[in-house]
Amino acid sequence: MLGQGPVGIHVHHDAQQRLGAFLLEGANQLRQRRVGHAAPDEMFVDVGHQAPPPVGAGIKNFGTPGALVPGIGRTRFRLIDRYIRLSFQKRTGAVGGMIVNDHEGYGAKAAVMFKKRTDDVGFVMGKGKAGDEAFLMTGRATARKMGQIGGKRCHLFLLAKRCRLEDQEPGRPVAGAHTMAHAGPGQPKQEQKGRMLRYRILMTLAWLAVPFVFVLRLMRGKDSAATFAARLGFGRRRTGRQPVIWLHAASVGELNTLVLLLPPLGARFPEHELLITVSNRIAFGKAREMAGEKVHAAIAPLDLPSAVGRFLRRWRPVLAITLENEIYPIRIEALARTRVPIMHVNARMSERSHAAWARHRPFARRVFGHVRHCFAQDPASAERFADLGVPPGRIEVIPNLKRFQTGAPPDHPDLAHLLARWPRKRTICAASTHRGEDETLIAAYARARAAHPGLKLILVPRHPNRAGEIARLLQEAELTFAIRSKNERPTARTDVLLADTVGEMALWYAASAITFVAGSLLPIGGHTPYEPAAFGSAITHGPHYANFREAYSALLENGGSVQAENAERIAEAWGRLLNPATRTAQVDTARRVLLEGEDRTRTFSRITDTVAALLPSDSRAPVASGTRS
Repeated sequence: MLGQGPVGIHVHHDAQQRLGAFLLEGANQLRQRRVGHAAPDEMFVDVGHQAPPPVGAGIKNFGTPGALVPGIGRTRFRLIDRYIRLSFQKRTGAVGGMIVNDHEGYGAKAAVMFKKRTDDVGFVMGKGKAGDEAFLMTGRATARKMGQIGGKRCHLFLLAKRCRLEDQEPGRPVAGAHTMAHAGPGQPKQEQKGRMLRYRILMTLAWLAVPFVFVLRLMRGKDSAATFAARLGFGRRRTGRQPVIWLHAASVGELNTLVLLLPPLGARFPEHELLITVSNRIAFGKAREMAGEKVHAAIAPLDLPSAVGRFLRRWRPVLAITLENEIYPIRIEALARTRVPIMHVNARMSERSHAAWARHRPFARRVFGHVRHCFAQDPASAERFADLGVPPGRIEVIPNLKRFQTGAPPDHPDLAHLLARWPRKRTICAASTHRGEDETLIAAYARARAAHPGLKLILVPRHPNRAGEIARLLQEAELTFAIRSKNERPTARTDVLLADTVGEMALWYAASAITFVAGSLLPIGGHTPYEPAAFGSAITHGPHYANFREAYSALLENGGSVQAENAERIAEAWGRLLNPATRTAQVDTARRVLLEGEDRTRTFSRITDTVAALLPSDSRAPVASGTRS
């Protein structure tokens, strides 16, 4: 951590002295925020033979080795590295980095060596595509032309009037100084490696369970031999020769969001193929329906080194896009190692997930530091991603893409059958219930049904394997019910439809005039309000909605939803919403709050512009077909 020691910076040219001064100021600001005061600090500065010694409070000059000159070779790289290491870490005990003026990429290579040898931070300044910029080297890059040096842009420094230090939010550490503070000799990097090694060992040991998991999933119908083999990275040989953009959506909910990206990506990048991967069999079936000449569907590999390796060798993606909140450390490391840019779209980080990652912060910083751009769906998620290691300059908040989903009723025969027997205006959906919530919602339904005979309930558990325990609760409440997974069709006399399936929420929202969004009666964080709003279903929910705090707060503030915490109040809310005028007014408000007022074209243009910037310049060239592994 940045204590009261000096900050060492090497400046090769007087043009970089201003940057050095701001690095020192950033370090002192960070110290003031961390320990409550900014003690006078020293910045040891060395300048090249062409520049006069810098002057100013807290700045000292101690000579130059004459090594940083144009045309330096491999031997002088060693001299540079040795000089930096000895001068800054031994002679001054400094925490800081090195600044050089890049000459044909040599400065970048020197900074990389500095990072590798000393586990410290090297800053390279040079002419990039957009002018003078600073690059924070990670030690994983080799020198390419400035602007693409595989490092992290430091947007928070005053360079060519691009950004100003004082523009940062109060209390938020300056990016460069924050990195310097965590770049002390040895331990953070060793700890990161240790955590990743333990994770890799754990996932490798998981191979021992593969045969048992395979048999169990086959027996439960969750996998076939082909889909399970795909999880291990096996599959048919790829036949296409165009570069591939990989899009991953874990389940049906994320897949519904991913569908919105396909048209703009296909139109903007016709020379690329799109690969959609999912994590479960039901979502895979839906993804296959989207497949075509340039759109492929596959099961995502398990986060095992061999499985990920086989998958990447077969598909050879040039860009990886992940929807929402799926983080796979081994996959991310493998993509970064092969220099495949990683992008997160509609990214969400809940309080619970953030707390779990924060317990292993060095490991998290290593994983999240590989993300090249993160489109967060809300400011809270953006702050959590930054805290876990995504550089702030790579994070951008955009509207939740679920805002742009349409609520067109699916063309499904079972929906027509249900609506013919259960009028929509008398049907309630309890969506994505968790253990401990079903009792309350069943009791609320019994109360509401007693006051409003003929009321129907569609109960959709978040985890369908709980259908047995929910069926027992319905029996104890003396309610008649049909079970969806057994192909039982409800009749006019049936009270409850137990919808214990995955990927059919559109059916249930389309069939229900009122929805209770579960996961909100217990401190779970709630589930999305966007889908019921899109289908015109009035929203009720409990008090726990941290996962979508901004959306639910806006709904409650404007009268677009009703919050209720127990069976009695839930039943009362449902009773009020059975009034057509009350329900219509709330539905219209929810749609206005959640689904209107955002520019769809501008949002997707911003995403495709970023994709274009991240794609390698040579990705338009055909690639060799992969082989079966």
